[in-house]
Amino acid sequence: MPPENRGVVHVGHDLETQVLVAGAGVAGLLATHALTQAGLECMLVERRPRTRWSDHWCVEVDSHSILSQVIPSPSPECVLHRGEDGVDVFSPSGRKAFTLSPFPVYSIRLWEYEKQLLKPLASVADVRFDTSLVDFAPADQGRAVCTLRQGEATTRVRCDLVVLATGLSFDLDRQIYAHAGIKRKLPDSDFMSARHETWTIDPEAMPTSGLPVPPGVEGFFPAVEGPLSVTAVWVDKALSVGAILAGTMSEDGYRPPDQLLSGLRDKYRVFRDRLSSGGATIPVRRPVEALVGRSVALIGNAAAQAHPMTGCGVALSGHAAHFLADAAREYCRDGRRIESLWPYNTAYQSRFGASQAAAEVMARFLRRNGRDSNLVETLFGLGVATAEDLQRSTDLRIPLPTPSEFLSRVGAFAAGTRKTPGLLPMALRMAAAAALYRRFYPSSPDMLAVRAFTSRAQKLVQG
Repeated sequence: MPPENRGVVHVGHDLETQVLVAGAGVAGLLATHALTQAGLECMLVERRPRTRWSDHWCVEVDSHSILSQVIPSPSPECVLHRGEDGVDVFSPSGRKAFTLSPFPVYSIRLWEYEKQLLKPLASVADVRFDTSLVDFAPADQGRAVCTLRQGEATTRVRCDLVVLATGLSFDLDRQIYAHAGIKRKLPDSDFMSARHETWTIDPEAMPTSGLPVPPGVEGFFPAVEGPLSVTAVWVDKALSVGAILAGTMSEDGYRPPDQLLSGLRDKYRVFRDRLSSGGATIPVRRPVEALVGRSVALIGNAAAQAHPMTGCGVALSGHAAHFLADAAREYCRDGRRIESLWPYNTAYQSRFGASQAAAEVMARFLRRNGRDSNLVETLFGLGVATAEDLQRSTDLRIPLPTPSEFLSRVGAFAAGTRKTPGLLPMALRMAAAAALYRRFYPSSPDMLAVRAFTSRAQKLVQG
C-alpha cells in the first residue's frame, strides 16, 4: 500500500480508518502526530489547498513544553528567537518594571513549524488537502460516518473517532450538538484579534528611535490603549530583525491590530522591510463545557484551548494531543465507549481548565477596570504584578501569588485594593475558580452534571 494511503482500507467507494482528524493547523498536526505515535490509524483532512494552507505569523511557546517533548522540538529555521538571555518588561508608560532572565519562551514561525510537523506524517497517515469535512453522523457500534468533499466529488469515511481541529469554523456546530451533545456557543466578546509582523531593522535609527531595547536584552512588552489591547516588541541583539505583535478585544472598542502596529511603526521608525505577517482570531475564554461526545473530540481553537491572558495555544494543544491519544487508544480498544474517551476531557480540564478559568477572571477584571485608567501602571508600580506572576502565565500555570508570596506582598495588595476596590475579590475568585475545576469537574460523561458545573463556573468566573 502506498505511504499516503497507509492505515486506510478501501470499501467500495467508501473508506475506513480509526481516527479522522479535520483541520491541518498546528492543533490538528499535533493531534495526528500523537495519535499515530499511539498506534492509531489516522486520516488528516484540510479544507485549504497546500499552497494556501499556513498562516505566516509567529507564536510563543514555553520552553518547558519543548524540552519535555510535549510538542516536537522546532528546527532552527522555525525559531525566530529564544529568551535565554532575558527580557525587560515595561509598564504602559514605558518605565522598566522588572527583568525576566531567563525568559523561557520560544517565538516560532508557525508556517515553518507546521511544515516540519507535516513532513513525517506523510508516511504514517493519509493526509489530504483541499478536502472538507461537510458532515458526520453516528453509525452502528459507536462509529461515525463522515462526508468529505474535494471539488465536486464526495467521499464517505467510516471511522471510530472524529477529531475536530477546525479552529473557529462553526459550520459543523449543529452536528456537534445534535450528534455529540457538545454545545459550543462563543459570543464575539470571547474572541481576540491578533496580528504579528517581522521586519528588518535599521540599526542607524535605533539610537534616536526612543525604542527602549538596551544592548544584550531581547525585548520589551508595553501595554497600549488599555490592558488587553497590547503590543509586544522584540529586537534581536544584532539589531537586524524585529517582531511586533498586537492583540485587541473587539467588543471594547479598541483600535484593530493592524492600526496598532501601524501606529507603533510610525512612532519608532526603525522597521525597514517587512519579512512576514499574519493574523488570527483567538478564543480567549475558559474551556467549552465538554471536549468529547459520542465518537467526537475537539482540540485546539475548536476547544477554546488558548490562554485568556496571552492568547497562546500551541503548548495547550500539545498537552491536549497527548491526553487525547491516551484516551483514544483505550476508546478504540474498549469498544468505543464514551467512558473510555472521557479521561481526555477530565485530564485537560483538571490540568488546564483551572489556569484558564483563573486567567479569565483576571482578564475580565482588567477589561472592566483598566480601560482609560492607570490600573496596569498601578499594578506594576505597587509590585502587585511581578515577574513571578508573569512567569506563571508563561508556564501555563495560574497567574496568582502563592500564599507565602501573597503574605510578603500584603502591603502591595492593600495599597492596590485601596486604589482599585475590586482587586482582592478578583484574587479570591481566581483561587475559587481554579479550585472548582481541579476538584469538582464531573468525572463521568453525565452531560446534565457537566452543564450544571458549567453554569456554576460561569457565575464564578464572570462575577
